[in-house]
Amino acid sequence: MKPVIVIPELIGSAGLELLAESCECLAPWREDGGSADALDLLPSADGIVVRTFCVTAELLDRAPRLRVIAKHGVGLDNIDISAATKRRIPVLFTPGTNANAVAEHAIGLLLTLSRKIGPAEAAVRDGWRVERSHFEGIELADRTLGIIGLGRIGKRLALKASLGLGIEVIAYDPYIDRMDYRI
Repeated sequence: MKPVIVIPELIGSAGLELLAESCECLAPWREDGGSADALDLLPSADGIVVRTFCVTAELLDRAPRLRVIAKHGVGLDNIDISAATKRRIPVLFTPGTNANAVAEHAIGLLLTLSRKIGPAEAAVRDGWRVERSHFEGIELADRTLGIIGLGRIGKRLALKASLGLGIEVIAYDPYIDRMDYRI
């Protein structure tokens, strides 16, 4: 008999297909037109895969068979680790899976701010009633970017900024011996 895994939120089809090879996947967002409720499925769950769905002590009480909690992502702030530990339920996560996406997002925000893309887009939607020179941004090449933390995301951001945009990067990470880390 395959273990029953409850997946209360949308995940990629590749992940769902991989899980379905060895598990019975209950995904209320794809079953019965989305009418099923994940909470109603918990009593039969051996495992649960979550993204932002909150796993509280009360939720764990509704899942007597639960043997594992898997986070589709990195942060565990939506999972009551203490309650899971008391029940001896391991909590898994996927470090590094979204590091590149987050670093790219940070670069996108950096470009958006430096080039005043938000205000310019709003002006275009509003009929462009402002002088174009009002939206001149700054070039990022030869500027300095400070990064706090050189973990999976910080390292990628530092490389993309320095090698891709010509930005000087100064970083600090308390877990690296050198206080000033230049790329």
